[in-house]
Amino acid sequence: MKKTKKFCATALLFSTFSVVFYVLLVQSQPVENTLVVATYNIDGKVYGRAAEQSRLLENLNVDLVGLQEVNHHNRRFKQLKSYDALEYFNKEYFKHQFFGEMSIFAHGGWGIALLSRYKISNTKNIYLVSDETSVYKDEVNQIFANYDPNNAESVRAFDSLYEPDGPMHNGAVAPKSYIHAVVNKNGMNIDVYVAHPSFESMALRQQQFKTILEDMDNCNGKYKILLADTNADQDTHELDIFRANYRLANGGEYGWIETFHDKDPMMKVLSIDNIIVSKNIEISDVKAIQSTLSDHYPLVATLILK
Repeated sequence: MKKTKKFCATALLFSTFSVVFYVLLVQSQPVENTLVVATYNIDGKVYGRAAEQSRLLENLNVDLVGLQEVNHHNRRFKQLKSYDALEYFNKEYFKHQFFGEMSIFAHGGWGIALLSRYKISNTKNIYLVSDETSVYKDEVNQIFANYDPNNAESVRAFDSLYEPDGPMHNGAVAPKSYIHAVVNKNGMNIDVYVAHPSFESMALRQQQFKTILEDMDNCNGKYKILLADTNADQDTHELDIFRANYRLANGGEYGWIETFHDKDPMMKVLSIDNIIVSKNIEISDVKAIQSTLSDHYPLVATLILK
């Protein structure tokens, strides 16, 4: 009987030690090789929400985020001579920022951005094929650049772009680019991409996806993450081009998650925001955070770098 009790006590001690060791092992992973990442179209036509959007991401413990529709030192809003959305994102939290200009807009910039709690280096903003063959290219670029909400003529010109017989419904395409940068966390270099491909044409998006995919494939970095509002709103198969070498957070093991919550009769698919990672990165959690701060929900994923 004593031997049995001694054996049971030893077994219990061993089991307890095993559980404690496992818990400590799991808890140690987030410190070294876990990232919480997000992609977030912040709805650049709306003023006054950037600070709240920053707090939303901070409360989710997001380590790095790709932003789309970023106003950068421009005159987008009547009440301000110059507005920069990034000025309202907490620099004590997101200590490192990089803006990628897609076009000159409202006497300033319009584009995408990468915000990170960790150091960003080797930053590049790479232009994508857009409307190089459009007869409206110069006209559209000039109207974008000269837009001023306090100038009635420039407002009329801008509004005319989107009328049924206007350039944006007859072949014109807004300029596009993507960011490629390196984020370093605890000595690990991670190649991060931020993109916002064209909404105007599925065929054009496929060209743009191919360009980004080739850059990712040719990159010598070990870990690769793409944070994008893909605008793939016609067919979920638009993103199949990435599946051979990468994992999709949206449309992968967690299924399709709708991230656009406004009304657009032209859209057949609402799960347009995505986080795409190299296959040596495990996606352990994905969620769209329901919020009225933008017409998109931020898509947030927890990643484990293997």
